[in-house]
Amino acid sequence: MTAALAPFSARAAAKKELLGLMVTQPHIDPARLAALPMPVLVIAGTRDMIRRRHTERIHRAIPGSRLCLLEGDHFIASRRSEAFNRAVEAFLLDAPAYCSEGRGEGREAARVQRPR
Repeated sequence: MTAALAPFSARAAAKKELLGLMVTQPHIDPARLAALPMPVLVIAGTRDMIRRRHTERIHRAIPGSRLCLLEGDHFIASRRSEAFNRAVEAFLLDAPAYCSEGRGEGREAARVQRPR
């Protein structure tokens, strides 16, 4: 009987952890974010489970950070991996990526312009 319930137990534990995060997070000290010395890309889905205002608050707290909202939910890295990877690549190459930049509409990571 225990073996038959094991898969449900693992899924239940994962869902419990996720629900706990949704209720208590993000709990990030803006002063600690402001002290980040490196370039930061804040990337999220337009229908993310993390509230958009929280994502934008994180972005605003990090000096010089870039915000990229891609069409999709919290799991855009796996569900829209090509668009996600293009946005990350553009950020790493410091090239313009076509992200919504916090407006939530229109442009998103569509191409990467490589430095010449």
